Amino acid sequence: MKELLMGCLCAFRRLRKISKLFPGIAIAFALHAQAPPTDEITRAAVLNDEGRFPEAIRAIGSYFAQRPQNDRALTGIAWDIRGLALENLGDWEGARRSYETAIAILRTKPDQIRQYASALDNLGSLKEDLGQLQESRSLRIRARQLYRSVGDHTGTARASVDLALVALGLRDRRQTRKFLAEAFREESLVQNPDLGDLAALNNAQAIRCARDGHLNEALDEINHAIALWTQRYGPHYYLLATGLSFRGWINEAQHNDSDARSDFDLSLDILKVNGEADSPVFFIVERAYAGALRDSGERDEADRLESEAKQGIERLSRLHCSGCTISAESFR
Repeated sequence: MKELLMGCLCAFRRLRKISKLFPGIAIAFALHAQAPPTDEITRAAVLNDEGRFPEAIRAIGSYFAQRPQNDRALTGIAWDIRGLALENLGDWEGARRSYETAIAILRTKPDQIRQYASALDNLGSLKEDLGQLQESRSLRIRARQLYRSVGDHTGTARASVDLALVALGLRDRRQTRKFLAEAFREESLVQNPDLGDLAALNNAQAIRCARDGHLNEALDEINHAIALWTQRYGPHYYLLATGLSFRGWINEAQHNDSDARSDFDLSLDILKVNGEADSPVFFIVERAYAGALRDSGERDEADRLESEAKQGIERLSRLHCSGCTISAESFR
């Protein structure tokens, strides 16, 4: 259960990181009316939102090849977008370098506080991927402070959800509940909340309920999240794979074997459609599915999936950085 939950946490963070990028681009339009963002940077943000990460990287590369030398704010945003794409592709070292570059640029731009907060939160997600939860917590706290300083309720809610997920990783139930309550409070102040943000809250609640042993409540929450993601993005949205695999684990735990297998199958299919058959999330889901198959007596197929997943995880682990060079202490 622990591995699958952590896999859900890692994959789930993608949605909020992506959606943070669009307000910054809109702000940059207003600030640079005489030189609007190129089609490449706008397209890269959209591609990331759709989970088409290799294409996003190519679009950002095109932007860098022709960017205006004095357009530092948009360049910082571009590095943040690039980091997001690389992190989702498992290139954590490349993501680290991109986030650090974005932070170095955006922290000097008083008119880009939201984007600076986004870059900090994104680096925090990478820290969490690396198991450096205290560092991740410090970065997310700073990001939340920045969002609050500009009255950004959406950003504050997202950062609070991120902090709740870190608290889950630290097994701190009190802090988890506190940050989730703050997220719901901030989200209630948003006039027209995005369905993806509402799904994020339901997903975080589902993971909390599962950690507390309340599987029926967890099932209700994840079903709601899946419905909202489907309504917002359609039935093939890549993040649905995370929700479906988590629901598969719940169904397995409740001995709903047929439903569990269906959820795991659909989860893997969605990841394949989105070009993530070689991603950390794919291999985590494979291992969870292998466990379900073994419990139902299909040992040969379970062994095959588990071996494939183990080899994939070991190969991807060689891409991981040993730690980010920017310390979270410098952003307190």
